[in-house]
Amino acid sequence: MTPRNLLVVSYNHPPFPGPGGNRWVAMARYLREAGHSVTILASNAFGGLPDDDELDVVRVNDLKSSRLLRRLLRRGHLAPLSAPGDDAGLELPPPALLTKVLVPDAYLVSWLPAVVRAARRVVASREIDCLVTSGPPESVFLTGLLLGARRPAWIAEFRDGWSFEPLREPFPTAPQRTFDRWLEHRVAQTAEVAVGVTQPIVDDLARRLGARSEYVPNGWDPASAPGAVPAPEVAVATKTVRLDGPAEVTLVVTAACRDGSWARAGHEGAVLRVMIDGRYSQHLVVSRGAEPAPYRILLGSLDPGAHQAAVFVEQGNCGVSPDAVVVEDIVATAVPPGTADHRALAHSPFIHARAGTVARFSDIPLLMWYATEPSPRGTWIRYSVIFSNEDGGTPADRLMATWGRLTDIEYVYGVELDAAGQILAAEYQGPDHQFLPFAGERVGQHPVLFVVTENNMVSDRGVASERFALAPIPFEIEERSREVVMDTHPWLYRVSSEEAMREARVEAFPQPGRGKVPDPRRFVYVEACCRYLIHDFTGLAGID
Repeated sequence: MTPRNLLVVSYNHPPFPGPGGNRWVAMARYLREAGHSVTILASNAFGGLPDDDELDVVRVNDLKSSRLLRRLLRRGHLAPLSAPGDDAGLELPPPALLTKVLVPDAYLVSWLPAVVRAARRVVASREIDCLVTSGPPESVFLTGLLLGARRPAWIAEFRDGWSFEPLREPFPTAPQRTFDRWLEHRVAQTAEVAVGVTQPIVDDLARRLGARSEYVPNGWDPASAPGAVPAPEVAVATKTVRLDGPAEVTLVVTAACRDGSWARAGHEGAVLRVMIDGRYSQHLVVSRGAEPAPYRILLGSLDPGAHQAAVFVEQGNCGVSPDAVVVEDIVATAVPPGTADHRALAHSPFIHARAGTVARFSDIPLLMWYATEPSPRGTWIRYSVIFSNEDGGTPADRLMATWGRLTDIEYVYGVELDAAGQILAAEYQGPDHQFLPFAGERVGQHPVLFVVTENNMVSDRGVASERFALAPIPFEIEERSREVVMDTHPWLYRVSSEEAMREARVEAFPQPGRGKVPDPRRFVYVEACCRYLIHDFTGLAGID
C-alpha cells in the first residue's frame, strides 16, 4: 500500500464536548498505524490536548473564543476544557442572530476564513494527497470549494445530513433556503466522494444530489475503552420474503409497547426503523399502546429471490424503553403484476414526515386508503391519508364542530392510468389546497412526497426525513363522508383523542373559540345525507 498524506478539517475534535470528534481520533490512529500521515485542522475554541503536536493536530483560531465578541453577543464566558469528558465549556444555545442570518451557519465568519488560510499553508508546504472535510458544521465543507485549483482529491464526510434530516431549523427566508441548498448541491457535486455515516444519508446524497456516495459507518474503537465490548444493534424482528417473480410486498407488523400510552408524554410509543436487504425502507411509529396491534406497511417492488426484512428500535427516539417494544409477528404478502391490487399498490406514495413531528409523536400518518374512478382516458386512483393531528390549520374545537374528529384527513396524490397501466397524469395536493402536477422523484413507480405545512399539505420537493410507506387499503366512499373510513377503523379515534389529551387540547369545560374541546369520548357521532335547496329570490335555505 502506498503511504498517503491526508489533511482532515474537523471542527468537532477533542476536547470539543461531544462525540463528533471521536470519529477522527480513531480514524487517524488506524490510518497512521497503516503507514499514512494525517494532519488535522481543528478549532481552538475549547483549548487543546497535550499530544496535539505529536499527533499533528493544528488548532486554528476561532472567533467563538473571543471574549470581546462573546460579551457583545451576550454569550458568556467559554471555559477551555482540560480533558475529554470535561463539560466546563458547555454553553447556552446561540442567539437567532447567529443561527438565522448566516448561511450555512455562523462558523462561516467565526472559523472558516482562518481554517481556509491554514489549509492553504498545509497544501502549499506538503504533498497532500487527500483532503477530508468532516461536518457538521456545514461551513467546514466550504474549505474544499475555497481551495480552488490547489485542492487535492476531496472526500466530503457527512456525519449528519445537511438538508436531509437536518439538526437545525429551516432558514426564515426563501433566498436563504435556496442558497443553502445550492451550497449543499455544489459540495456534493464537486467532491470526488461524499461519505455518509448512515445508509439513509448515503442514499440521499446519491438520489437527490447525484453524488458519488459511500457508506462508512461509525464504529467502536477498542482503544477508547479497553476491555469494553460494544452492544451490537439487534433487530427486534426479521422476516424472510421469498418471491418467484417481481411483486409489490406488504408487511403486517403486529407490535406493542409495554407501558406505552399515546396519551402520556414520555410514554407515547416507539419509532421503529424498517430495513430491507440491509437498506433503509421506512419508519414505523407504534402508536396503539400496550396491546399488540397490526401495522400495515409497504416495502415496495422487490425482484425475484429471497429478501430479508429487519425491524429495529430507534434508540434515541423512543417514548418507552427500547426493551418494552415487542414485535409479535410479521406477515408478508406478495402482490404480483396483473393482480387486482397491484396497480394501486405500485403507485401509492412514499411520504416523508414534516421535520420534528416524529420526535414529538405528533401529526403521524396512521392510515392510507385509495379510491378509483373511471376517466375518459382510463382510470384515476386517488390516495388519502389520515394523520393523527394537524399542528396548524383548523383548531380542535372547529374540527370537532365541523367534522366530528380530531384527525387530519387529506387527499395527497392522484394518478391517471390508461388501460395498459401507463401514467397519463399525476397530481398532489399542495399548500393552500392547490392541486398541482406531480414532477418529483419516484422509487420505482412510487411518487415521493414531502409534508411541508403544519396542516399536512404535501409537495413533490422537500427535505428528506423519516419516510412512511403505508400500504393503502381500498375504500370506495361514494356518497358518504370521509369519516366513514375512521368508523371502519375506530382505533383512529382513540389515537387522535389521546394525542389531543397529551397536547393539552382537551379540557373539562373549555370556553368557545379557545381551540380546546371536552373529552372526545363524550361525543356522539351521527352521519346523515341531505340536500340543500337554495331559494333564488328569498335567500332562504331548506332541507329536502
